[in-house]
Amino acid sequence: MTSLTGTRNPALLHGNLWRHADFLRLWLGETISLFGDQITLIALPTIAILLLHATAFQVGVLVACSRITSSVVALVAGVYVDRLPRRMVMIVTDLGRLLTLATIPVAFLCGWLTLTQLYGVAILTGGLGVFFDVAYAAYLPSLIERENLIEGNARLAVSDSLATIVGPGLAGLLIQVFGAPLAVVADALSFLASIVGITSIRTQETETTQDGHRWTLRHLLGELREGLRVTFGHPALGRLSMSIALSNAGMVLGKTIFLLFAYRTLHLQPGIVGLILASGGVTALLGAMVAATLGKRLGIIPTLALSRIIDGGSLLLVPLALLAPMSAVPILFLAWMVSGFAGPIWTVNSSSLRQRVTPDALQGRVAATIRTVAFSGSAIGALISGLIAALAITLAGQINGLGLAVAVGGALAASSAFWVTRTPLDEERELRALRMHI
Repeated sequence: MTSLTGTRNPALLHGNLWRHADFLRLWLGETISLFGDQITLIALPTIAILLLHATAFQVGVLVACSRITSSVVALVAGVYVDRLPRRMVMIVTDLGRLLTLATIPVAFLCGWLTLTQLYGVAILTGGLGVFFDVAYAAYLPSLIERENLIEGNARLAVSDSLATIVGPGLAGLLIQVFGAPLAVVADALSFLASIVGITSIRTQETETTQDGHRWTLRHLLGELREGLRVTFGHPALGRLSMSIALSNAGMVLGKTIFLLFAYRTLHLQPGIVGLILASGGVTALLGAMVAATLGKRLGIIPTLALSRIIDGGSLLLVPLALLAPMSAVPILFLAWMVSGFAGPIWTVNSSSLRQRVTPDALQGRVAATIRTVAFSGSAIGALISGLIAALAITLAGQINGLGLAVAVGGALAASSAFWVTRTPLDEERELRALRMHI
């Protein structure tokens, strides 16, 4: 377990995070990294589809690789993050991802690039990314006051939204000009910027071993079980986890097939695809700005359910591009803008809910448990995307099949709203009661 030395400045309470220098350093480093991630998010499947001529199943496997690894290592990551200095975990994992991504342009220039290597890169960056994300989620509540968590998460959501505005368009441009393998260099360099930001944090972190336990398999498994018990035994966190799993399965299924739909059915260029994906960032910025307000005015549960319905429903618009070929690109822009608006509303409110009801000593393990469920849902969605695409093509034909498969993913994601509406949580006093219940 780690704790921060010193006392917090009362002036930093109640929304004054612009004056919190260490938070700004953490936020800046993560923001730069998020911009780089958008490039690789598009570049890896683009390499597979356009350069290596991957099938729908192979693209699904590529997308699933990082999710499967993430779901496998997330629980263990939570245990270790609750024992190790969390800032050091973030630095080491950033360095690991930098070196891993750097192998792609090297292999491309040497003529060695294969699907197998892309699978390996996806696996390694996925696993390292989980350690970073869990460490970040566990570190934030110890860096800022709980009263500022919604604002802190909203700031990160704004960064994510800005990254989705600029990142995909930049990625499409870089891929169009330099090729997808060389575009990955920008993501590798973004991790270097993240390392610089995190290492500049001045607040010192003190490492202690939780409850005096030694580093043994027995204690590791015991702490892992405790994270599972708290998450799935909690009336709100358990249902939140199930909603995340179902939504991720549907959205990853639909968005994985969308790239095939855009490149092979509509014959769009990477630059246009990048701009379509970037359009979601414009409305995501708006969603991030209103997320906290909606959560307070509508209530956390109605806000979460509404965001799931909107997000999943956005993919139902994609097949309409086939009905109006001259308006195909505007329709796809609309679909991504609707989805972009809903995403940060869910992220801000669900992250704040989890952080506020979870004790500091369990932040890493609970965050990791929920991420394990989330990545498992994503992996399942990616793995079955090829099967769903093949089935849809059989039923609706080569031209209409991929669009129909995207819609299936959207419908599955929208249905996840059922789980959060069943969560017994509406008022602030219930939040406090649930936290005491743990």
